[in-house]
Parts: sequence; C-alpha cells; structure tokens
Amino acid sequence: MLPLFFHWELFTRFFYRGDEWDQLHRMDSQGYLSWLFGFFGENFVPVFKLVWSGLLIMGGGSHFVFVVFSFLLHFCVVILFGYLLRLWGFGLISVVFSQSILALNYTSIEIHSQSIQFSNLLSYLFSLLALLWCSKGYLENRPLDTKEQILILIYTTLGVLCFVRGVVIGPAILLTVLLMGTIPNFRIKNFRMGAVCCLVPCVLSGIFVGLNNLSQSVGDKLLNFDSVGFGTHLFYQLALNPLYQQIRGLEISNSTASVLLLLNIILVGVGFYFAHHRQQLILGVLFLFFVGNCILLAYGRKHTPIDHVATWRYQYVALLALLPLFSILLERILCLVRLHNLRIAATALLLIWTGWYVYKPWSVHLHDWTNDYGLRTRDLLEQSNLSVSEHDISQFQFIANARARELAEKYNLH
Repeated sequence: MLPLFFHWELFTRFFYRGDEWDQLHRMDSQGYLSWLFGFFGENFVPVFKLVWSGLLIMGGGSHFVFVVFSFLLHFCVVILFGYLLRLWGFGLISVVFSQSILALNYTSIEIHSQSIQFSNLLSYLFSLLALLWCSKGYLENRPLDTKEQILILIYTTLGVLCFVRGVVIGPAILLTVLLMGTIPNFRIKNFRMGAVCCLVPCVLSGIFVGLNNLSQSVGDKLLNFDSVGFGTHLFYQLALNPLYQQIRGLEISNSTASVLLLLNIILVGVGFYFAHHRQQLILGVLFLFFVGNCILLAYGRKHTPIDHVATWRYQYVALLALLPLFSILLERILCLVRLHNLRIAATALLLIWTGWYVYKPWSVHLHDWTNDYGLRTRDLLEQSNLSVSEHDISQFQFIANARARELAEKYNLH
C-alpha cells in the first residue's frame, strides 16, 4: 500500500480512459443485464463487470474508488502469495523477497491507473485461492473432500469469469501433474483431483469463448493465423518478461532478447534444481502459468509492435510466477555466508535494497502517468470549445465528445 499512501494526491488525478469509456457506453446503451452477460471484445467476464459496475455506482462515479480497490486487491494477492509459499515450505528469505518485489514494483502503475486492469488482480486472487485449496490434500497427504472440491470449482470459475487468461490455471496444474507423474517416486496422487476440478471451468469457459469468437468478425482475425508473428511474439514474451523492465535502460533487440531468455532459463533451471522435491510441484504450476499466459498473449497480440511485449501490465503475472524460482537461488547464495550475524546483515541489506530499487521509480513515472491517464481527459471535459463530434475524450471512434460528456454527467464521473 506504500505507493498509494505516499502518492495519494497523484492517484486522485487518474481518470476514466480508453476501455472504461467503452464499457460505460455499452452498459448505458445496451441495458445492464445485456451488457453484464455480453462479451468484452473476445472476453466473457461477467464477474469482473459486476464488481466494476458495483464500484462505479456505490462510489458515486469516483475514479479514485477504483484505485483504492485495486490496491486492496493487490494487498490481498501479495498476502495470499506469501502464505501459499510458506505453506509449501519456502524459506523466510524467499517469501519476503518474492512478496516485496511483487508488492512494491513500479510496473504496477498501469494496473492501478486504469480500472479495467483490476480484472487481472481479481483473477489472480481467485486463481491463488483455487491453488491453495488444491494444495491442501497434497500437503496433508489425503484426498480432497467434497467441500474442498466445490471451493476449487467456485474459485476457478470466478477467476475465468474475471479475466480471459484466467483459463490458464487449470491446464497449468494438470500439465504439471502429468509431467511430475513421469518422475519415479514423485507423489502426485492427492493433487490430481484438484487439477481436474480446476480444469473443468477453464475448458468450459475456453469452449464458450472460442465458439463465440468463431461466430463474430473477430473470429476471422483469430483464424487468420500468422505463425511467424506468433512465434516472434512468443519468443519475446518469454525472453523480455520480467527482466527487461526490472533491469531497465535496455534496448529491445534480438541480441538483448536472446541474452535475457538465456538468463531466464538459467534462473528458472537453477531454481528448480535447488528447490526441495515437494516445492518443484508448485514451482511447475507457476512456471507453466507464466508460459500459458505468454502463449495466449502471443496469439492475441501478434499484430501489435514488439515494444508492446514488455508492457507494464504484463509484468505482474511474470513476477508472480517467476519470483519464487528466482528467490530460491538468492536464498542459497545467502546461506553460503557462514557467520550468522553477517548473514542476517547481508540478508537485511539485500532485501531493503531490492525493495527500494523496484519502488523508487514510482515517484519518477507517476507524474507523467497522471497527466496522460487523468489530467488530460479532465481538462478536455471542461473545455467549452471542444468539438462535440470529435473523439478526443474517449479516443474511441464511436464515442464522440458529446456522448462522453453525457456519460460523465449521468454517472457523475469525477
């Protein structure tokens, strides 16, 4: 919550932008229920829409309500993330490192600045809850009871109905179980039922969304498969995230991507190698969750410039999935320091420095983001000489300035 507390005034300047105007327009013109159960592009996300519209109405149109809610979701994800890691036997250094980097990371600016983006956080929260209940039987060496299976089904369903890439969690768990099942003496029996319970909502949602997309014009774009564009985007997705944004100051190129991909492979491989036998299962789920997200992004965004591959909004899932693997190596290195007091001091300094390193850019970037994602639109709404037929406010061709002002007045947007 520190970014919000220390930059409270700047966060109050954010305002509705882009897809938010689209959703306001559709909700107002289509009718609430038709909008709620309609598609958002190629996405079917009624749970997210329900929460989003509820906050809009209960918050009286205040955009800052969305910002605060987004930070509260972020807080819950970070706490649950750490709890899950501790449950699987990760050391305190690994947990604190993973939590602090995720919690304080400046790349979360984009998710917190636009209300549509909290769909990511809602989905990750439900996915972690599903994974938590999946873990119960395995960690306690017992079959899952009916209540636990129902909870897994519910949380996974909520996750996929908040965010389209939430469908990845089911296949990630099942594929991990199948892969780990090939290792001799690797006990996965009590993880299988949880994997099936997670997979069912993901498959049903995937089929439903896929059938709808095939019947829409967007289906033509999806079927017109560009294998070269897909392969290129997938390579850069796997290579640039999350290290490109964390190292900073790098130029996107084939050589940079190749080096970062090699570094990612080394860090992931070493993390798996040093992980305890049991921890490799949860690490496998998180890693495949990251890979699955990269595949879907490469498929859906292959027409966009390569620069978009390392967009800030895509860093959250990369950090969530890969930080535990990176943290294991860090903890192993720190354990090489034999003197107890020296190891404690080195650990404290390293954790403080890394936390400060990922947090410091908030103050650098927030002023620009509040101008682009807030003040500019607020000023346009107040301009008396703005052409009513143009689209300066919403930046959507079918939402002219006159319509944007009508929506702003009707829903008291502020």
